[in-house]
Amino acid sequence: MDDERLVPLLERYAASRSIALRLEPGRARGWLMSDRDETSLLTLRLKLHALDGALLHEAQQSLEAGANASTDFDFELPALDEPGLARIEAFEADRLVARDTAWPEPYRFHRLAPAGLSLVRDAARGAIRLQAQAPAKGVWLEAEGLVFADNFLDLLPGEIIEIPVQGDLSRPIRVSALDQDARDF
Repeated sequence: MDDERLVPLLERYAASRSIALRLEPGRARGWLMSDRDETSLLTLRLKLHALDGALLHEAQQSLEAGANASTDFDFELPALDEPGLARIEAFEADRLVARDTAWPEPYRFHRLAPAGLSLVRDAARGAIRLQAQAPAKGVWLEAEGLVFADNFLDLLPGEIIEIPVQGDLSRPIRVSALDQDARDF
């Protein structure tokens, strides 16, 4: 797995900023919530994908995130002939500070392509690396005796997410996700 596509792990439970994204016809609207005492300038990067993973659109804009506030944003999107999903990421300088993925709902009306999930163990770093060839919703990790630093993740094609793990990494790890058969690694 290629380090240049490694997505940094977010400390979601204690994050000082979070972001939410919703898809509407021709638009992606969202909110960035901040509990920081100062205003900050962020860069928002949006990627729109088909359910099979094909990249349909990319956009970027600056956002001045208010102190202790929720700040609205929106992006114009091209018309789609098929359902799509969008990922929004907020960066301060070059540091990822928040991320969200908007999926078409209700989920039961949309089938995801086989995600082609892969898992690589890195015992020296005490971590695993997950990657998907197509979008994967709600990737869930489970293994007896292992504690994962993060879980229930969304993966986009080509992304690599490294997750620190406590415990014996030689144990089998079961990986499952929406519309995907569970697989042991």
